[in-house]
Amino acid sequence: MTVPITSADALTACGFFFFGLAFITLAMMALGKGKAEGAGTVFIFVGAINAILGFMLVWANLANPVFISVGFLVLIFAFTWLVAGIINIRGYDLMPLGNANIMSGLMMLAFAAFFIMNRAAFSTVGGVWLIVNCLSWAFTFWSITLVAHGKMQLATAGRAALVMGFYTLWIPAALLLTGVISLSP
Repeated sequence: MTVPITSADALTACGFFFFGLAFITLAMMALGKGKAEGAGTVFIFVGAINAILGFMLVWANLANPVFISVGFLVLIFAFTWLVAGIINIRGYDLMPLGNANIMSGLMMLAFAAFFIMNRAAFSTVGGVWLIVNCLSWAFTFWSITLVAHGKMQLATAGRAALVMGFYTLWIPAALLLTGVISLSP
């Protein structure tokens, strides 16, 4: 059974596909399968594409404040990937990004709470997916903080990013684009 694909579903799916690409690139770099400069280039590409998609998502849903929040979630991620890309390409220390990710993780918890409070605005599957994603992404942000402070091994954070790139981003993006699930009720 398929559902109609809305512009919010399509833009969210495209944005999350690219975020998945960035998570998988991060994982491969963390597992020693790629260089920081190459990963940084992917991060900047993903950040730029998702900044555009985030603005499109907000613009396409100006009458719906709940979907505008999804657009801002995409924009927060876009900014994070742009910063990570610059840090990787320039060879800067990971500590500033790790410290900034404390706030990013807290913002993900705030978004999870927002989606819980506004779950009636989303389909059951879409609402649960957004909540699980936000909680998973908070963990990912904080794992980078732990790596920066020497409390977690980079390979462990890489494995977590690889798994989350698939289960929170690529699989649901494919389901959104094929009409199997929808964010709209």
